[in-house]
Amino acid sequence: MAYAFNKVDDYFRRGKTGAIGNSLQKGTEGAPAPTAAANTLAKTAETSAEQGNADTNAFRAAKDSNTSAISSSLQQPTQRQAQSWGETEQAKANEFLAGGQKKINETYKPLGQEDISKAESGDTAATNQLTQQLNYKPMEFSPYSVQMPAFEQQQLAGGVGGLQAALQKQRGGRYSQGMAALDASVLAGNRGAMQNLQQGLGNIYQGAREKQATLEQTDENLATQAKTKSEETSKAVREALQARSGALQSAMQTKANAEAARLSEASRQAANPNDAMAAEMARKGYTPQEIQGTLANMGQYSAGYDPNAMMNTAEATYAPELDQNYLNLTKILGIAPQNVSAKYNTYSVNAPLAQRTAGNAANQYRNVNQVFTAAPDSYYQGQASVGAPEGQVYYGGQGFDSGMNPDDLLNQLGRV
Repeated sequence: MAYAFNKVDDYFRRGKTGAIGNSLQKGTEGAPAPTAAANTLAKTAETSAEQGNADTNAFRAAKDSNTSAISSSLQQPTQRQAQSWGETEQAKANEFLAGGQKKINETYKPLGQEDISKAESGDTAATNQLTQQLNYKPMEFSPYSVQMPAFEQQQLAGGVGGLQAALQKQRGGRYSQGMAALDASVLAGNRGAMQNLQQGLGNIYQGAREKQATLEQTDENLATQAKTKSEETSKAVREALQARSGALQSAMQTKANAEAARLSEASRQAANPNDAMAAEMARKGYTPQEIQGTLANMGQYSAGYDPNAMMNTAEATYAPELDQNYLNLTKILGIAPQNVSAKYNTYSVNAPLAQRTAGNAANQYRNVNQVFTAAPDSYYQGQASVGAPEGQVYYGGQGFDSGMNPDDLLNQLGRV
């Protein structure tokens, strides 16, 4: 109806003439009275105009209430474009990520416990492997960039004309320019609708920007993964090497302690005061019998005799050569090997004291034996001490049965 009204109105306003050849311009001063046909035509035009206005108003009202549909039709292409772009770029990023992760796994090998044993024994390949793992460095990746899509709906910044062009391009077909112009005018004339459209498109753009920022973190994510894996592997290797080298060092220390104890006991056994005294007595001409008798009865001939008092002691350190397996591991770790050692006592005879003690005791033993040999019975009986228990005599500070045969006494004295 609006179309028919516009055509008739345009016809009248341009001063067109009807079939009767008279002016049909309504209200023209000096014009002849309208004929019946002209009145009918004018009446028809007025009715058409009223109807046309009513139809146009109704159409506009309908359009105004359906601005969401117009706005949606403008957003849909942009939404589809953003979605397609996001899916494509995500697939590219996934491919880049997979390639980087493969490179990480190929570069950073996990710790193999068998390499520790091999490197400990000097295996070159295992040593090189552990050295490399111990000094892993995070790998670098080229920056990953993503190009934002050139959204078609950016032409909406062109006002009503931009809206019209976008609608026409999106719908096409029987959707004419006039329809697009009308929809664009309705949408542009509704502030709330335009704000919603701008917000909707803005959300799409913002989502794309966030997607871009996320995807461009791909190389940084890979670098983080590489750094984490390299550090974890290096840490595991270092701890394993430290644990094993510590165990080897502990074993060396245990052996050193045992050897130090052995050396101490061997030194003590080697330093025998009796041997030193026997050698001294032999050097001075005492007979083997006198030497044996003297040593067997040192308590009688040397008051407070204590062989330990004749011993000199000193502290020594036993420091064995380090185990080669231990050295191999410390070399990989790049640390100085820790020496192991153990303190122990060394013993030696106090020669002057031993010589004096042996000489004094041997002289007493010889004198006693000489007197006893000359007159054993009288000597034996003459040694009875006042206050001695009945039937007891003292000889050399020891009590003996007074009825003991002199030969038995000599046996106890160690002369035979």
